[in-house]
Amino acid sequence: MANDSDGLERLIGGWRVSSVTSFQVGYPLALTAQGNDLSNSFGAVGIRPNRVPGCNPKLSGGAKSRLNKWFNTACFVQPPQFTFGNESRVDSQLRGEGVNNWDLSVSKDTHITERVHAVFEGEFINAFNRVQFGPPGLQVGSSIFGVVSGTLNNPREIQFAMRLLF
Repeated sequence: MANDSDGLERLIGGWRVSSVTSFQVGYPLALTAQGNDLSNSFGAVGIRPNRVPGCNPKLSGGAKSRLNKWFNTACFVQPPQFTFGNESRVDSQLRGEGVNNWDLSVSKDTHITERVHAVFEGEFINAFNRVQFGPPGLQVGSSIFGVVSGTLNNPREIQFAMRLLF
């Protein structure tokens, strides 16, 4: 009977679970405009679009539904020649996708004999396989303006390890 409970203890005892979890709001978007005579002739940098007055750039809905139009692109136009544009450096209303990530680890230390024990470890990076979308195209007039065309994170990664210590 003592051997049965000892075997059960080896099976269910000695487990550890740990996690690193990250939640972040997305960064504000910094929209740009195509170069104009001010930048092309005089080397000025930081040409920004003009914002259409009274236009709300923020769109409702989840990230997946907005991949082809992350924000209302009609609210931004190329500024006239020799002007910088009136859009601020970053738009506080428009943000990229945030981070919602869980990394998990499980490990078990089992004593086989008095001098020998085994350690099993499993790591699950991005355990729930959540996608983190990249920023949308940020330049007015480009073919991908407002379109999210990539991701920033890796898919779920799982790795296992076993060590025998004696």
